[in-house]
Amino acid sequence: SFKQETQPAGSLHFLDYWRIIRIRKTVILAVFLLVVLTTTLVTFVLPEFFASTVTIEVKKDSSTLDRIGGPTAVQGFDPYFLQTEFEKIQSSAVLYQVISNLNLGEVYRTTRKYEVNLKPEETLLLLLNDIRISQKRNTELIEITAFNEDKNLAMRIADSIAEEYRKWRMES
Repeated sequence: SFKQETQPAGSLHFLDYWRIIRIRKTVILAVFLLVVLTTTLVTFVLPEFFASTVTIEVKKDSSTLDRIGGPTAVQGFDPYFLQTEFEKIQSSAVLYQVISNLNLGEVYRTTRKYEVNLKPEETLLLLLNDIRISQKRNTELIEITAFNEDKNLAMRIADSIAEEYRKWRMES
């Protein structure tokens, strides 16, 4: 009658892993250093990008009237309202005005070193690629973020989009 000693499975596995890690420590250290050095090199090679964010509050128009003739006190929740406003902010009606006001076709041509003048449609695509529209969670606040290598241009783009959206909404 042989008595066999049993060790808990968890500690046995841990010791096996520890033994493998000790044996392979040079490979693990080499891979770790390679990843850190590559990440550092890529970080220094990439150009700086700046982000400028404008926050605006968007409310539904209260143009509906109740039976007595006053403004309606209670408005129903519309889950699609803010998503619709995101699309309006990114619409060509608003963004073409921003492109015109800031002369972005010429600015993008010189800063990104294009040889030919950009068409308005091409400038619009570049601008759409440089902006992000998002909602602050559970609020009526919309954040318009513009990214660019020039921090002043990023700020002017974000401000101009907010201002042109405000004008467009007031007109309509």
